[in-house]
Amino acid sequence: MKKTANELELEREKIVGEIKNVISLMGITQRGAADIIALEYNYDNFYDRFKKHLARSSTKVQTLEHYLFILKKSEKYVKTLNLKAKQVGDVEILGKERQRNLHKLSEIIAEYIESEKD
Repeated sequence: MKKTANELELEREKIVGEIKNVISLMGITQRGAADIIALEYNYDNFYDRFKKHLARSSTKVQTLEHYLFILKKSEKYVKTLNLKAKQVGDVEILGKERQRNLHKLSEIIAEYIESEKD
């Protein structure tokens, strides 16, 4: 079933929001994000085009999804998530079960280190 124009616009806005959240999480600017995407395609001067794609309501959802995919598979994003998970053990990043397991493992390691000191 084909999506209505309103549904597509809502989906587009959601993806643009996700892109902006990823950019913020990574601690980079839109220009930095454009550079990451440009490297994937070997584009020159991609920033203005990227900025317009984020602003236009006519940009295809698939294009925005692809930009989001490229950003999320970037080395910078992966390092940022790993660092954040190490610092705060965020449930949003790890999930409840992984966070619980991580805390249990930390307790076991701490107990082992204490037993080795004695």
